Amino acid sequence: MDSCFSLADTAFAYACNSQGLAAVASAASIDFLRPAFVGELLTATARVKQQGKLTGVYDIEIVNQQQKVVALFRGKSHRIGGTITGEV
Repeated sequence: MDSCFSLADTAFAYACNSQGLAAVASAASIDFLRPAFVGELLTATARVKQQGKLTGVYDIEIVNQQQKVVALFRGKSHRIGGTITGEV
């Protein structure tokens, strides 16, 4: 189940920083709805529920290859100022 949280957290990070404004997580929770097995293909889809000037709420759904929901993640973000350039 750690892989589900990591996948969801990564999707959340991409989503809350996708507008090029630097943001960090202020909260995160996950509900595991069914087991995820080793070797199973998991897909995370992030949706913006609310994005204000500084704070945002994002829902991430993780499904397996049969499109069955494995976990639901909710992340809350806080913009910290600055921009994301995409350069490493």
